[in-house]
Amino acid sequence: MAAKPHHTVAKLRREYAKLGLPNSGKRADLVRRLQDCRISATAPTPADSSSSDEDFIGCWVATTILSHVSDAIEMARQKLIDAAQNDTLQEETLRNDDRVITNRRGGFLSRMREDLDDVCNKLAILDEKLEATTARLTALTADHTVKTEALFAKTDELERTAVGFRDFRNKFIGTYKRDILQDYNDENINCFNDGDVNSNDTTLVTRS
Repeated sequence: MAAKPHHTVAKLRREYAKLGLPNSGKRADLVRRLQDCRISATAPTPADSSSSDEDFIGCWVATTILSHVSDAIEMARQKLIDAAQNDTLQEETLRNDDRVITNRRGGFLSRMREDLDDVCNKLAILDEKLEATTARLTALTADHTVKTEALFAKTDELERTAVGFRDFRNKFIGTYKRDILQDYNDENINCFNDGDVNSNDTTLVTRS
C-alpha cells in the first residue's frame, strides 16, 4: 500500500513509534514493511445473494516480523494469529462511515488506506475535469482557426476591393480630364475647389 506523498520519513517514523513498530530504514522500506504486515479479513460471503457490503464489518489485524527470517510467510501467519487472539481489538468508524474491527496497528493501516482512497477519488475527479477542459480548449482552438481563416479571406477581399476602387477612381479622373476638362476655365476650377474633393484630385483634373 503506497503512502500519500505528504507522508514523509519523519512522519512515518513517528507513526511507527506510536504503534510500537521498528522505525529504522528509508521511506521505501517503511512503506514496504507496512505492505508486508497488512492483513484484511472479512466474514465469508453468505449464500444469500441479496447481501451487500453494508452487511459486513471489515476486520484489520496487523503486526510486524523480523525482516530476515527463513520462512517469513509462516512467521507472519503465526504473528497475525497471536495479534488477533491477544491484542486489544476495537471498533472504529472511518470517515466514509465504514465500520472496522481492528487492533492498533491495523487501525493505522485502515486510516492510511482511507486516505489513499480519498486521494484516488480526487485524482479521478481532476482527470474528468482535465478531460472536459481539454475538450473545451480543442473546440475553442478549432473555432479560432475557422474565424482566423475567415478574417484572412475577408482581408484579401477588402484589399482587392480597395485596389479596384483606386483603379476606378484613377480611370474616372483621367477620363473626366480628357473628355470634359480639356478646355477648362476658371469656372471649372472653382467648382472643384468648392466640391467634396481633396487638393490632389483638384490638381489632377485641372492640369494638362
